[in-house]
Amino acid sequence: MSATSSPAPVAPDAQPAPAAPRKYKRKQGTRSLQEIRKYQKSTACLLRRAPFQRLVREITQDYNCSMCWKKNALEAMQVAVEDYMTAKFNQGMCRAVASKRTTLLVTDLQG
Repeated sequence: MSATSSPAPVAPDAQPAPAAPRKYKRKQGTRSLQEIRKYQKSTACLLRRAPFQRLVREITQDYNCSMCWKKNALEAMQVAVEDYMTAKFNQGMCRAVASKRTTLLVTDLQG
């Protein structure tokens, strides 16, 4: 007896599995604009608290080993740093727009 392989029988009423619904294709930049609006509405800090605190403590340890930070002081510093960074990026974007570009370059942030 020789073993011959034959295709598996198919049930006559078997239907193919339903296709997954197609994802909606958004225009380029729509998601970015949604994120911008979300962050403009919120008042929460953009930087994570713990990594920022670790960085500040590490930097101050290089200069003064016995320095301690209060929670309010670290929060105030974080708010000030985020405000400075936001202003710097805003100035950079203004320079990029003035140069008729949509991409922010390092030269836009310098100076």
